[in-house]
Amino acid sequence: MCCACATQYCACALIFTSPVTTQWKRVEMSLRKLIKDTQKKTNPSYFLKYFKQDDTYSIVKANCVEVEQLEAGTSCRVRDGKDFHDGTIVTFGDKKDVSNAAGDIIEKIEKESAENMEKESAKNMEKQSAESMKNESDYKAWHNKKES
Repeated sequence: MCCACATQYCACALIFTSPVTTQWKRVEMSLRKLIKDTQKKTNPSYFLKYFKQDDTYSIVKANCVEVEQLEAGTSCRVRDGKDFHDGTIVTFGDKKDVSNAAGDIIEKIEKESAENMEKESAKNMEKQSAESMKNESDYKAWHNKKES
């Protein structure tokens, strides 16, 4: 166990025992990366939120978010000036990861929307066709009645 940071596996020991400065820098850099990655997981800089009241998604900076648990699907409050909006966490991380997730979600929504529009259009065409046939048969019946 590392005495400097109280974790079982740590790069701190390598820093103190390494006599070569290049190794020192390499270990220091990997330690910084490890710390940065850990901070991203525990303190993400951005969230992708879903706002149910207006059915929208938005990328929000972490300092605007009040959340009790850090996991997808958790409800949260987002501060917008003096106003607060209720939302749900979709994902979190750095801006690039959150933007990629937002792009995937928007693409999925657009695809589903296009499919729904096609289905709705097909239903409308069937309905119009049925109405047209009914009107035609009504006209023929009226016309035949008039001739007799």
